[in-house]
Amino acid sequence: ILKKIAVMNLKKTNGISQSNNDDILKYVDNDKDFIVKEINIIDPDVIICCGNIFYLNSVFNEIKFNDSYYCFSNSSVSKNRLFILCNHPGAFIKKAYLYYGLMSIYQQALIEMN
Repeated sequence: ILKKIAVMNLKKTNGISQSNNDDILKYVDNDKDFIVKEINIIDPDVIICCGNIFYLNSVFNEIKFNDSYYCFSNSSVSKNRLFILCNHPGAFIKKAYLYYGLMSIYQQALIEMN
């Protein structure tokens, strides 16, 4: 199952736990073409966004999450993918809450798909 999972981690500032949002946005803007290429190579059906979505909107302009923290996007770049917004695994939240929150969002998206 692990062969079906890929992770893309945007640059952290100096390896510290919190990052400078302006720095990350600059890297995302500079590397947008590489990010899109990597996503297209991996070709995921689901993209889980853990953190600030304005980085994602810098790459995929049409991302508009609903009140349930997911959206379906279909453009030349996002190719009918499900995007889910959830807390970062490093957040100071019990891991069970992170997991069940993510699974609840995914379940709601699957219900809407069907």
